[in-house]
Amino acid sequence: MKAPILFVGHACHDKTPTGFKLGGTVSYAAAFANAIGEQTVVLTSIGPDFLFEDNFTDAGVQLQIVPAKQTTVFDNRYRDAIRQQYILQRAEKISKSNIPEELQPAIIFLCPIADEINLNIISAYPDILHACTIQGFLRSWDEQGKVSATAMQWDRLSGLDLAIFSIDDVEGNPVWIEEITSRIPICVLTKGAAGAQLYEQGHVRSFPSWSVEEVDPTGAGDVFATAFLCHYKNTANLTLSMAYAHAAASMVVEVDGVRNDWEELPSRYHKYCEKHI
Repeated sequence: MKAPILFVGHACHDKTPTGFKLGGTVSYAAAFANAIGEQTVVLTSIGPDFLFEDNFTDAGVQLQIVPAKQTTVFDNRYRDAIRQQYILQRAEKISKSNIPEELQPAIIFLCPIADEINLNIISAYPDILHACTIQGFLRSWDEQGKVSATAMQWDRLSGLDLAIFSIDDVEGNPVWIEEITSRIPICVLTKGAAGAQLYEQGHVRSFPSWSVEEVDPTGAGDVFATAFLCHYKNTANLTLSMAYAHAAASMVVEVDGVRNDWEELPSRYHKYCEKHI
């Protein structure tokens, strides 16, 4: 059996008018990785109120749980098509001491959504690839739970090998982009339909998105990041990993809801390479 990818971060509840839905980058990233043949382990913190443990089991994803009194809950409220996010409750922090001693992953992928990860986790496996998404490190909230973006202590990112983040995560702030890309050797900045940029040791390359009719963008960023990481793990080729990530993300946005059918992905990947690589 191949060594697994270890995904770290909160699985959460997203509050909607019709009830709770499963949320959290780890929830969708690990399921996608498993669907394309990777072994996956999710280290998360949830409470006894968590409603979606079967989603992980059904997807073949192994859960390692840091017990909490309650599960993280986000409430996304819209006014005039503008989203304001609230965090209603949060599970426990996740740190190096929560990793089972017997676990030997191939990659650690940090996927914070509420600044819940202690970056001492990196030191647990100094000789493997450490990747992250940035969004959850840049979230803060007030006493009412109202979430806003805030600069982090950028030196906390030192020691990471690879980061994937969106232009929305950093609110288009060029100073933040410079802070991140100057500290992490490989970075991918996604821009939705406008494509993505690859930063590698001071060099920047742009890659267009695969043009499709967008139906539902939910989960596209999580799948893009995971597809890139999985392909890079298996090929060590950044260019081809960008192509694979764009192909995977395009398949997400063209369907309503969660996509479970990935048979077309190899074909779309090869078409992207023929057209853009």
